[in-house]
Amino acid sequence: MAFLTHYTDPKKKVLQIVEIVCAIIAIVAAVFLIPPAIERHKIYQQAVALHEQGHERIHANDLEGARECFEAALRLDSKLEDSYMELASLHYFEQEFEKERAMYHRGLKELPESTNLRFHLAESLFLSGAFQEAQAEAQRVVDIDPDYGPAVALIERCKEMIKHPEKRKYIHTLEQRKNERRSHVDH
Repeated sequence: MAFLTHYTDPKKKVLQIVEIVCAIIAIVAAVFLIPPAIERHKIYQQAVALHEQGHERIHANDLEGARECFEAALRLDSKLEDSYMELASLHYFEQEFEKERAMYHRGLKELPESTNLRFHLAESLFLSGAFQEAQAEAQRVVDIDPDYGPAVALIERCKEMIKHPEKRKYIHTLEQRKNERRSHVDH
């Protein structure tokens, strides 16, 4: 390090001053920037651990416990896309389709560029029979990522359902599945 050497040449003295200033800036940056970054990473690791606990609870058939873990993970890190996906999936399997879509919307408020959340919202809308809304969401996915093939295919399916309403009877919508399941339980 040149700043430990005493220079008599004025040009080298300027270089020495620049090196000293850079060293001071690096030390200050390390003192003020590294600890917050370490803390953010610790919080992220805690959120991921809670997310993983949620998975373990799902496998133990403790859906309410899983939901609590995923929500706790999101309280620590609101950008944890997988926790939104898991919470939406829990609503889907409990046949709470409006809540499923609400969870996708909640995730998209935090992660508006998430093609994963947006595509699954589009799929849920399609299955509920909201073809125009589904097409709009799928188009937003393609606007973000033009190579997202499933979204392109969903747009075409939506166009087909909008253009040919008679084909809708062949779509087994979520609401129909919900009603069928109820009728099987009632008998």
